[in-house]
Amino acid sequence: MVGIPSLTAEASKDHPGVSYMITAPLGLHPLLTDVVDDRIRHCLSHVAGDIDECGVCARTGKCHLY
Repeated sequence: MVGIPSLTAEASKDHPGVSYMITAPLGLHPLLTDVVDDRIRHCLSHVAGDIDECGVCARTGKCHLY
């Protein structure tokens, strides 16, 4: 498995003037569930025809209920 540190080291070879910093994973922030819940509610409202697609899905045609 290739990890982020090795990918960063490889990328730095092609971009010697760019600095990279690897930090600890974000982990599960308490507000992350709020963000996910908001996205789910928005998408469900969209597929129900109540609102437009969000900015992430706009014009991609990828927002569907299966």
